[in-house]
Amino acid sequence: MSGKTRSLKIEAIGDFVYHKIKPRIRLAGYWLEHAGFKPGHRVEIHSSKTGELTLQFKDQSPAVDFGNSSEWHLAKTSDHAEMENCRTDGGGNAKLVLAKFRLGHIVITPEAQSHLTPDDVLLGIQRHQAGDWGDLDKEDKGANDRALANRTRVSSAYHAVNGIKFWLVTEPNRTTTTVSLSAVY
Repeated sequence: MSGKTRSLKIEAIGDFVYHKIKPRIRLAGYWLEHAGFKPGHRVEIHSSKTGELTLQFKDQSPAVDFGNSSEWHLAKTSDHAEMENCRTDGGGNAKLVLAKFRLGHIVITPEAQSHLTPDDVLLGIQRHQAGDWGDLDKEDKGANDRALANRTRVSSAYHAVNGIKFWLVTEPNRTTTTVSLSAVY
């Protein structure tokens, strides 16, 4: 793998309204594994000069137990306790939930925006993208699982902290996900 070059786009994230924008680079792909970077390994990123970043192993022992699950179960350590997008599995172990599909642009209807908190919406988005379909019946959950393979519409339903039910719907082409208070928008 040595000598190969990858070209990545630097994305903009943050609060565009208040101009608090940060750069982000996402590294993902089998090429990382071929270069020796395995899931669960810890790396350090060094910036020795402007325009140059170096990734270096911090610890080469994987913290991931793949088991027979499609989800990664992280060992319970203080390092992992502060990881974002982790939940506990009820036994005190952190569980990193991976995205099962792309959401595209996320839009929210005005009605949903006025009745839901940002935390409700964020949790719904995380659950939706991880394949936790929420308050759907078994038949609809099965339809969503098939929709992932067939690239058809995916929908889920959740209850906000205030008890209001809301839906997330991702279009078949995965360009848009809508947050709505109605199953039909």
